[in-house]
Amino acid sequence: MNNNICAIIDFNDFSRVKTLYGEEILFCRDNVSVAVLGNLYNRAGGRLDAEGAHKLYLEYGEDVYLEFDGIFTVMIFDHKNQKAFVLQDFFGSQQAIFYYSDNEKMYITNSLRSIVTNEKREWKMDRGSAHQFILRGYSADNKSLIEGINMMPCTGYLYVDVAGRKHCNKAYKKEPNPKRVITNEIYNKVLEDQIKACLHDKMATTVSSGYDSNYILYNLNKFLDNRIDGFCIGGKTGQNEIPDAEKIAAYYGNIDLHTKQIGGQSFDMLPEIIYVLEGSMYERGIFLQYELAKLVKEHGVENIILGESADQVLNFEMYHPRHQARSILKYNSQKFLSRYLKGLHYRPYRTVYDMASYIVIKKNGIMMNYFGVNTEYPYMRKEYMKMAENAVKIGERKKEFHKKVFGETLPKEITDVVHKMPGSTELKDLFIGDITYEAVLDFCKKSEFYEEKKFDDIFYEIDNYIKITYLETFKKMFIDEAEKYLTDTYKGYKLKELFPELVK
Repeated sequence: MNNNICAIIDFNDFSRVKTLYGEEILFCRDNVSVAVLGNLYNRAGGRLDAEGAHKLYLEYGEDVYLEFDGIFTVMIFDHKNQKAFVLQDFFGSQQAIFYYSDNEKMYITNSLRSIVTNEKREWKMDRGSAHQFILRGYSADNKSLIEGINMMPCTGYLYVDVAGRKHCNKAYKKEPNPKRVITNEIYNKVLEDQIKACLHDKMATTVSSGYDSNYILYNLNKFLDNRIDGFCIGGKTGQNEIPDAEKIAAYYGNIDLHTKQIGGQSFDMLPEIIYVLEGSMYERGIFLQYELAKLVKEHGVENIILGESADQVLNFEMYHPRHQARSILKYNSQKFLSRYLKGLHYRPYRTVYDMASYIVIKKNGIMMNYFGVNTEYPYMRKEYMKMAENAVKIGERKKEFHKKVFGETLPKEITDVVHKMPGSTELKDLFIGDITYEAVLDFCKKSEFYEEKKFDDIFYEIDNYIKITYLETFKKMFIDEAEKYLTDTYKGYKLKELFPELVK
């Protein structure tokens, strides 16, 4: 579903919530308005719409998020008590939520475009956020790439005191998780239950050579009688999972497999990718996710179940603050040294939680939502995470228990094919076409975002220049020529049309 909303709080009149769009997903009763983005469930695993969330808020108040499960954003506007809340799941939702206030009104929306095009003021790039963006592909300090427009953090919820015209971020309470021994049977039962809860009448999924998607596919074949749409994206010159996906689909016999390969045409679509992501994040997988979401849409799929963030959920650091603190210390130390040692590179995220919330779930969820595809994520549900916390051991980073149960549960015909393959987006694949890497290099060296750096690995060099190209494209579309590019629907502009100098 294309699940979008732009709500506007009028500080002078909070008797109702104004919307630019998305009013149909609002439920209003008893002086409380509620909107739900994503897939919301209650503790028992039942689906909730805005009316269901409204009932729970009247019962539990501000702590209602403890009753929610799924991957979601819930906006609650309490008109009687003059306050509002934007609540998200533990990972901060699959949507980027932007907010902007001028002391008279406040926008809360998953569309940066709606703020930029409706507030007639001179917008500017936020230089600090742009610098962070080049270092790690996102900003974790609540700022967007545009000055004055903030983004909701992934670590808490937004509280708005309407009467006082103030807002702040509040931390979530952590629910207790009793210790228990996890057996193969318990592990399979919990995962099965989460997958069942995510099912719609007709489901699709990705097919790959990885453990996580194959665990889902195995269960879908147990629970569904109808045929399953499967999708796989491969690289033309880099890693390519399509041959393995074809073997897996052939084994099951009820999968309609749809495939596509990444090439130069994907890089030329960077303006549309940025139109979709709105500067919320960058990671080389955005090109794969764009082609995947587009392919899913082309085949009329409305619901897809995905294995996103299993790598992070099954990493011990997710559950041990002391080890997370070590990762943050290491990250900050390397970040400090990189100012002086230009050839030093470090991972672009501080903790595995940051990787899951700011990168993995956002690049997937935002893309799929744009193409009108509803996404379900069983590995990110509360009960699975509680089980995972008890299953992984201190120091375990590579899903040993997960792989063990996988090998003892799935048929040998599948386990013989499955292996961990890096993402299939090879950056060099992006320059098979009109736009050459040399032209991009010349373009970036003239950019205001360019800094002289040394690179020990060509991967980091290419990645750096793609991020600079991303920022230049964002600036042109969202600031310099917003009236031209930020239309209600994307007009099909290609990168070489925005910057003809990239074609040589």
